[in-house]
Amino acid sequence: MRRFFVFISIIVCITTSIAFAGFPKIASPQRYNILVHSFTEGRTDFTWDWVGPEAGIMWRIGIDPANNNLALATSDGGHLWRTVDGTSWILVQDFRYSNPNIVLYTAPDTALVVRNDSLFYTPDGGNNWYPSSTSFFDIDGLSEQVNNIVYLSDHTGISDAHAIYRSADCGFTWTLIDTIFNHEKFFCIRFDPSNDSIIYFAARADQGSVDTTVI
Repeated sequence: MRRFFVFISIIVCITTSIAFAGFPKIASPQRYNILVHSFTEGRTDFTWDWVGPEAGIMWRIGIDPANNNLALATSDGGHLWRTVDGTSWILVQDFRYSNPNIVLYTAPDTALVVRNDSLFYTPDGGNNWYPSSTSFFDIDGLSEQVNNIVYLSDHTGISDAHAIYRSADCGFTWTLIDTIFNHEKFFCIRFDPSNDSIIYFAARADQGSVDTTVI
């Protein structure tokens, strides 16, 4: 099946002020946790609670698609945490003060963590982590998984050149399929929800222009 890649460059500036009156207050500036809300079908009121480790600012969270009690989260200092019940957390990995910028479950018990130039893979829900056999320079974006397919954008180190990789096994192995020039970082990669033969790569543009390329 032929796959189409749609490259979109967008700049968006939004200034928004939102007051979340229902959020519980944080006890101190050093205590940033994970918020979870619960609700009953048909009701409009929500209950919010702080959960998760008291481990500084929490940067990213990924949830197992097959079990919403299983999740991974990253915190300041490069720490990676895991929960199996949505409430209690254990430290499973230390990335040595390099904060992972992407956490993604690609299948039940299978997850990826991106740390700038490195990608790590777990086949057992986060207990053990293995570095990718593919070398990257500066990973910009990672798509969700559809039919075991995942796409990745990597800045090559050459000005405005980005390598596009494809994985057919949920992120364990990668194949270089194209190199795109004259674009900013592809910070967002998404499959078209109505047609998974189309993948969108979105990047910021300095002049606010919108450029679309179909391959």
